[in-house]
Amino acid sequence: METPQHLFALTRPEQRVVLLIVLGLLFVTGFSRYRKAQSAVPQPVPAQTATNSKPPADENSEEE
Repeated sequence: METPQHLFALTRPEQRVVLLIVLGLLFVTGFSRYRKAQSAVPQPVPAQTATNSKPPADENSEEE
């Protein structure tokens, strides 16, 4: 089955329409990703807690 080569040939106005549609889709996708990133709530950073509340004892300190 032979397919004519001019079947997919587009005129200049048709090329412009296709280009505008593709650029519009890219713009909408980029804008929606930007808005989604801006509206995302940042995750809180967990606070580091000390496991031992007493300061370490030095060998030279005098303890009774």
